[in-house]
Amino acid sequence: MRPSEIKQTDCSELQVIARWWLIYSDNRFGFSVQVKIYVERNFNIFGNIIEQKC
Repeated sequence: MRPSEIKQTDCSELQVIARWWLIYSDNRFGFSVQVKIYVERNFNIFGNIIEQKC
């Protein structure tokens, strides 16, 4: 999802997407996984958007 799409999506919908994404990818993909990777690489724009949203 693009940042603009995340901003326009309801938090509860993002939580459902995140949960199913983690479940069906065996915890390899998802918002939380992406945020962790971005933080580790000092690129936290994506994480900031998610944290502000939910």
